[in-house]
Amino acid sequence: MRHWIALATIALAGGTAAFAARAPVPELNSCHGGQCSWSITNGRALVRRDSSGALYRLSLRGGSAPEGSRRIRWNREGHVLYIFCSPRLPAVILLQHGRMQVDILDFVAGPPPVEESSASLYVRICHPGEDWSAPAFAARHGYHAEDTDREIALSRPEDIFDYAR
Repeated sequence: MRHWIALATIALAGGTAAFAARAPVPELNSCHGGQCSWSITNGRALVRRDSSGALYRLSLRGGSAPEGSRRIRWNREGHVLYIFCSPRLPAVILLQHGRMQVDILDFVAGPPPVEESSASLYVRICHPGEDWSAPAFAARHGYHAEDTDREIALSRPEDIFDYAR
């Protein structure tokens, strides 16, 4: 009998630990102008991969908090965005007002403050555990200076592969 109780206790403890490991965790994206951007990743899927890069679809719930506070005000609705992991064209694709906005990231010069949240999400997916502001990050991953003003018009997220060739 004790053997079964011990096994049940271990199974419950393991199940609780496994559930806790899968629970979404708020992650800090960036802080700018006294406000910090936070997100919870609810889903992630590889859309396509080839020699020019890998396109991921993320389902996120965003929020914000005053800098230094963990009292996050979460958005009511989640949103979808795409991360294109590519040394040729590192980009985040956001759905904005019925069209796709492409944020091209320059890790050589560093992203402007308004794109630091996109850069953090990109690195979280493409280079987990790394810091894009660390010395030699761009060189280590083969990134070069990007024309961040370049306009890219997409009909669908997968069209980004045509620009990365």
